[in-house]
Amino acid sequence: MRIENWSMTGGSVYDAPEVRNNQLRGKVYGHSNFPDGHPIRTSNIMMVEGDQVTTSNGSVYTLGKPDPDYMIWCQENNYHVPTPEEPIKLC
Repeated sequence: MRIENWSMTGGSVYDAPEVRNNQLRGKVYGHSNFPDGHPIRTSNIMMVEGDQVTTSNGSVYTLGKPDPDYMIWCQENNYHVPTPEEPIKLC
């Protein structure tokens, strides 16, 4: 499964790691339960390896391109700006 036009949601760098709910929001492709391009919000992110994200329910997503507005928001708010080498940085 692939997520395009994605953004991170649900956590704050000031929250303790055990209470953060880092999730992805975007458009999913290749999901058996949704048509391509359907907007989704994932369960909590458990692991990130390159562009592969594993969620708490065991789903594995490949990250496509991030939402351009999310990229701008990250820059303006001094958060990690997604790059191809490190699209997501969990604190």
